[in-house]
Amino acid sequence: MDAFDQTYYDKDYFETGSKKIIDKLTGETKVWGYKGTDWSGNYFVCKAIMDTFDGNIGSILDVGAGQGSFTDYALRFGLTARGYDFSEWAVEHPHHYAKGNLFRGDATKLPEPDLAYDLIFCSDMVEHIRRTQIDLVLSEFYRIARKWVFLQFPVANNSNEVFDAEKDCNLTPAHPLEAHLMISGHLNMSMRLWWDDLFNKHNFKIRDDLVVKFRSLVPREVVVNWFNIVILEK
Repeated sequence: MDAFDQTYYDKDYFETGSKKIIDKLTGETKVWGYKGTDWSGNYFVCKAIMDTFDGNIGSILDVGAGQGSFTDYALRFGLTARGYDFSEWAVEHPHHYAKGNLFRGDATKLPEPDLAYDLIFCSDMVEHIRRTQIDLVLSEFYRIARKWVFLQFPVANNSNEVFDAEKDCNLTPAHPLEAHLMISGHLNMSMRLWWDDLFNKHNFKIRDDLVVKFRSLVPREVVVNWFNIVILEK
């Protein structure tokens, strides 16, 4: 697993338009990358989150912030917002207003006080956490959030897609996820039920009703690939 220290998430990871992925089921080579992504959709995501909670959100912690595109818009909305990412390169190349509000951090131990933020926002991040560490991350979320956690992440649709990199990868100098059908860097693809059991273990209440409300408020084209959204209440 040494291949997934913070240096893996470098300039090539964030700026490439042709990262090669090999589908483990078909052997087909595919490409994927962040290059050319339109991050302006985070305006609508941020507004919909505020409206979902009837304007009662004043502060947001963005965990797994990347270059801070969501943090940027949260600040533009006048919220108190900070972002953390594992990648040194990402935090050194922030989006606009995220500059000065984006920091390198490990989600298993964040340098924030208890109950510091109304809401933790975490998009496309928890699947990058090893299964042996995810309990630490959720404990941090529970400790830091005053009330809410908003998660967006992919889940396995069936048992064939379940993937635990710590067990399933061939730990050779070659990239251990080249045979995984999902995006490089995903270390844990689990069924939604597996995640729900984990959320319950950490004493979170799963608020599917608020997910429905959020989806009604955000333009569909903005979240067309957000197949799994979870809102947790303490």
